[in-house]
Amino acid sequence: MRWKQGFGLILFVLAATAAGAATPCTIHPKKGATKEELAAMAKVSQDDARKAALASLKDASKATVKEAELEAEKGCLVFSFDIAIEGKSAVQEVQVDAGTGKVLSSKHESSEAEAADKPKDKPTMKYIATEGAPKAVGPYSQAVVEGGFLFASGQLPLDPKTGEMVAGPIEQSAERIFDNLEAVLKEAGLTLADVVKTTVFLTKTEDFPAMNAVYGRRFGDHRPARSTVTVAGLPRNAPLEIDLVARVKP
Repeated sequence: MRWKQGFGLILFVLAATAAGAATPCTIHPKKGATKEELAAMAKVSQDDARKAALASLKDASKATVKEAELEAEKGCLVFSFDIAIEGKSAVQEVQVDAGTGKVLSSKHESSEAEAADKPKDKPTMKYIATEGAPKAVGPYSQAVVEGGFLFASGQLPLDPKTGEMVAGPIEQSAERIFDNLEAVLKEAGLTLADVVKTTVFLTKTEDFPAMNAVYGRRFGDHRPARSTVTVAGLPRNAPLEIDLVARVKP
């Protein structure tokens, strides 16, 4: 039976057993049994199977069930039904002892339509904080890990011990920023080799060559993607700020 949009396949697997037996699908119907004979063997449990299947479905009262073929397969009597609940499909498998009418098991599997309706678990973000980098002084984190990546906030050339801006040329600012970024990465178990993207903010375009020399030395042979922007100003009148994105190791 082929799947149809909005419909699901329900299998009522009815064990053809000897009197008193409770193990499903082990006793074969007599060789050459007709469909009528098979139907008679399963008659005692057919209603129980239908009730058990519908009992575990949501909005069972709105379900539309249509009986289809009855077959003998691997020692079982298999009733195939189409079921639809307001256009959404479901899959139900029920095993019933044909001799006693006792329901042996009932298993429900969500269809793709049902799965699409279920609310997805809210991803859990991991916040990174280390004393090796300046503390976040606003409504932000030093870094956040989510979706297999670490997103590091922009670092200024601040000494994490004093909270003061380092003095000196742009090279010293760049070195301090890389020290801060590496401390954040280390806290997450990462290194600069895991960085996939950086953004560099400069207040003076002429500082780019000197900054770039430090940048290249700190990254070595690693070449992550980069954007460089000249801006009118940065917090605390800093000459440079760098943020980054790194992949998280599986």
